[in-house]
Amino acid sequence: MMKKLAYLFIATLIYATGCKEDTLDLYQSQNSIYFPGERVSNVYRPIDSSFFSYGYISELIQDTLLLVPVTTTGAKAATDRRYNLEILSSSTMVEGEDYEIENATFQIKAQQLRDTIRIRLKRSKSLQTEKRILNLALRANENFALQMESQMIGTGDQQQIRYFNRFSVIADDIVGPPWFWDESRNKYAYLTVNYLGAYSQKKFQLLIGVLNLDINEITKEVMPGNSLPAWGYGLQAYLNDMTAKGTPILEDDGTAMKMGKNVQ
Repeated sequence: MMKKLAYLFIATLIYATGCKEDTLDLYQSQNSIYFPGERVSNVYRPIDSSFFSYGYISELIQDTLLLVPVTTTGAKAATDRRYNLEILSSSTMVEGEDYEIENATFQIKAQQLRDTIRIRLKRSKSLQTEKRILNLALRANENFALQMESQMIGTGDQQQIRYFNRFSVIADDIVGPPWFWDESRNKYAYLTVNYLGAYSQKKFQLLIGVLNLDINEITKEVMPGNSLPAWGYGLQAYLNDMTAKGTPILEDDGTAMKMGKNVQ
């Protein structure tokens, strides 16, 4: 059976402004390289990590392509320019077992200011018992300096350092309810239960598949708000349709899958 692939486009989370980049002056005199960040309240700040969980995905999917963008400042060049990427020893992912990097070389191509690091994340058995991390670091070379390295964000007890020259990929395959559905972590999760019913891994995977939801968005620690009724009624309609066809959706224990009281 051919493996189905899932694509996590980190690039779309980090920038979506095309040539008119609302970040840094890409044409300042010295060539520098960095992992692009995001603008929040008119302040540009680093994005230095991304989390991915296979726990919410069908077992048919056995690998995922992670796309991590790299951006440069300075003018475009007429020739390809190599940059240095280091896999830090603090990484707990094992090359070949947990991941493979598909780039043959790391370079900014001629007349370009960006490149993409292609990481094939494998669904290894180790991810079923622990989170594993892949720590990447950009290093200066003859083509690029590191003018932007880190930045403090937040205030008081929430202050922390974020990096422009480092990026961490964190992954696991641990089953469990997402934050918006977890009553042990979120006091408003009862609202989710009212629409979606009791959590089960099968129901969550069905919700994602039937409604084509973005895993990266729905696993954030944010309540879905007005999306909850749409999800509830949408999945209830699907369950009703499958029952009418004589193929009711059952939970793993053999009982009929049920939605929350607000949509029944």
